[in-house]
Amino acid sequence: MSGYSDTDVFINAINNGIITYYIAKPWVNEEIVKIIYNALETKNEQTVLEKALIHLLKDNNKWEDLISKAKLVRRKDLLNRIIHDQMIVSQDVIEEARNLDLILDASLFCSLLVLSNNSASTDNHLRTNFVDPLLKDEIIAHICLAPNCLAWDCGGMIGVLHQVDTDGNEELIFKEVSSINDTLDNYYPDLEVTIGVSKINTGPDSVKNSYHQAQTSLVAAKLQDGPVHGIYYFHDVGVLQLLTAINKQVIANDFVKDNLEKLIQYDYAKGTEFVNTLQELLRYDNLKETAANLFIHPKTLVFRRNRIEEILGVSLNNYETKLNLGIAIKLYNISKHS
Repeated sequence: MSGYSDTDVFINAINNGIITYYIAKPWVNEEIVKIIYNALETKNEQTVLEKALIHLLKDNNKWEDLISKAKLVRRKDLLNRIIHDQMIVSQDVIEEARNLDLILDASLFCSLLVLSNNSASTDNHLRTNFVDPLLKDEIIAHICLAPNCLAWDCGGMIGVLHQVDTDGNEELIFKEVSSINDTLDNYYPDLEVTIGVSKINTGPDSVKNSYHQAQTSLVAAKLQDGPVHGIYYFHDVGVLQLLTAINKQVIANDFVKDNLEKLIQYDYAKGTEFVNTLQELLRYDNLKETAANLFIHPKTLVFRRNRIEEILGVSLNNYETKLNLGIAIKLYNISKHS
């Protein structure tokens, strides 16, 4: 204001948020017009925000719902960044997580839920992304009602962190996961659920380790015969723990190529299923039982076995050969389902 030099006027105005821009003489008319328009636009934006805030404050449920959804989004982002190695779990991150009800350095285990509608599952393969996003959000909110359970959206799956005491055991894991499975079965009977479950982990990397163990359990579910729906525990996975860990390494691809590539290429070129036949031969190690499982005559199986040995240049009577081929088939199947 021209003619006033009292600095208290300016200080009070600034502290009270009244001043948006300071103009000194002399000014350019075009610039001052532009500044006034910007000030009016800022004032309009503030008015809109104030009205929205007043509306929310009148309805506490809407306000709380907005805060709750914002927390879920922040929690999902934090967890997904941790499990995909996009964030180091430092002390600052641990403190940030506590504000989101996450205790990252506590004892916990993870379960991963794959959901599909009954009508969508027309085969024995694990199907994902067949659930409406709104229904997924509803299920996540439902799971979060259970004590010590925090659920989040991790792509085609729902992740659940179960925070437990340090003396937690496998019986506790079974009880908690079975409870979630039963709840989903009761409230959402049209859904088919497959759950991969980790073991209990502790320390800053407990979330990441638990997630990958639960993911390995789901890989085991994909590799089994028959319907995949049900609960799969990491402690039952066996050698797949090691095979899944090395699956993404070059050495795994080389191992499959060295031991199985000729048979894979033969199947592709001739339309045969010799890789599957070999897998069944190694699984049962009994011609009659294998033939019955493949629904073929034993003589046909003998022919296939001889042909497989010719293509690969090996003898299926050799223990080391059978071991190598069994591992190669496991790695090959994991790569197809990863």
